[in-house]
Amino acid sequence: MKKAILKIIITALSVMTVTAGCTGSMNALESIQPPVPAAENIEQSTVAAEPKSLKEYVDLNKENGKFDPLLTKENDTVTGELDATEDTLIFTFKYKEGAKISQDMKKHLSEGLNQVEELYKSFASTIAKNIGSDIVKIEIKYIDYEGNPLAEKVYSNK
Repeated sequence: MKKAILKIIITALSVMTVTAGCTGSMNALESIQPPVPAAENIEQSTVAAEPKSLKEYVDLNKENGKFDPLLTKENDTVTGELDATEDTLIFTFKYKEGAKISQDMKKHLSEGLNQVEELYKSFASTIAKNIGSDIVKIEIKYIDYEGNPLAEKVYSNK
């Protein structure tokens, strides 16, 4: 897979981790810069064989622990997980036990997902172009520690 896909995954994780940790305005999203040096480090250490699909790419890098630092990044209240199907990247952010989850927080998460819609549609378009696919989806889910949904949204290049 192209380096662009890895940068998109890293940026997506950064955006969603910031969103999960925010309790105030979504203006914090405007200052996010993709961690390009991290992308370069991961790209150099990925497997030699070129994966044939989005799922294979994610699975190979998950097996090698390449996304672990991004998913467990300095956050005491949220853990992240990345999975994929043939045409969908699935980011799941799970709040740890004891995290206070209010109705306002659920509303904030939903609003945040709506505010980044164009960004994730753009990510999906870039990934689709890089893997030669007609359609790519990005699914973002926030769940509580028992697995109950708090907010979720699916973005597509089409």
